[in-house]
Amino acid sequence: MSDRWAGVAYEWGDTLRSFITPKEDRDVLRSAVINILLTRKGERVMMPTFGSNVPDAVFEQNDDVLVAVLRASVQAAIEEWDDRIRFLDFEYERRDNSLILKIQYQNILDPKATEQFMEIELTPSMLTTLGT
Repeated sequence: MSDRWAGVAYEWGDTLRSFITPKEDRDVLRSAVINILLTRKGERVMMPTFGSNVPDAVFEQNDDVLVAVLRASVQAAIEEWDDRIRFLDFEYERRDNSLILKIQYQNILDPKATEQFMEIELTPSMLTTLGT
């Protein structure tokens, strides 16, 4: 583990000890991507442009136009708000009543870093992160 990004990462665990345990760079980056993509623009006090349009897409029609808008929103948000992350690719999978966004990104400060993947599920009732 490098000590470049000491910090808190999402999915803290059941105990206080798991919260304060140092996290790996990949965990910190994953938390940063979750934070950026699942924050609506305008939610942050004093930072009205922070976030993305992903949460606003929950009630939009599940078509190719939505996918194109989401791809542009995801890429723009990651590139604007975290210079440690390089957006690599975006795929999607349609299900009956949801859209799965598959986001691929990379730690640009570590030349040996491999790609990381994240899936976000958009449904009419909620936004969830599905895994790495």
